[in-house]
Amino acid sequence: MSPEPSPTTQAERVYGALLEDLILTRIAPGAPLSEAELGQRFEAGRTPVREALKRLEGDQLVVTYPRRGTFATRVDLDALEEVTEVRRVLEPLAAGRAAQRTDRDLLPAPEQLVLESLACEAEALEASDPKELLRFDLRVHQAVYRAAGNHLLAGTLTNYGNLATRIWSSTISQLLEVRGHVREHAELLRCLLAGDEDQAERLAAEHVDAFEEAMRAALTRPPRGR
Repeated sequence: MSPEPSPTTQAERVYGALLEDLILTRIAPGAPLSEAELGQRFEAGRTPVREALKRLEGDQLVVTYPRRGTFATRVDLDALEEVTEVRRVLEPLAAGRAAQRTDRDLLPAPEQLVLESLACEAEALEASDPKELLRFDLRVHQAVYRAAGNHLLAGTLTNYGNLATRIWSSTISQLLEVRGHVREHAELLRCLLAGDEDQAERLAAEHVDAFEEAMRAALTRPPRGR
């Protein structure tokens, strides 16, 4: 007989599944999250569900109101501006540190191989499915954050990167171009691998600004078909 999963293990499982659902907007912004329904879905008790929701609230992905319940946070221009303000500072910092570590031969070989593989994928990118492109974009950003060699920076950027991806996912039907945005990563990754710190920082900043411009346009554009 296999042991019963601990509440901590259950909470991690619920958290991981809900995190992906919220980032990829399978749970729509503003949607209610019922503890009872989540418990049934994940076959988990109330405690692990509450622990998962508490973590997600700390991630700014859900919000709990007294006597009203828990809801997925909304996606709007205010959220975009707050996320962009932080990423505009930290994304270039992470890219610059990653390039610096490469230049000084401080980047571990496995991390360098990941960056090289992602650069090749970005250059040959043919995927057209928006959700597939979103997942690839997440992989690139996570690899850059790890390559920066600062766990606190990586953790902070992972959180804000998730929020940015959620904005992207919620507006993807309004975006006119997705693949080009993802392909921009190829040049950035090559700069990291070449140890070009200044260029890596510049490209990362430009990428954040281009993302903000595209998301702002999508959030203010009337839904297609109207």
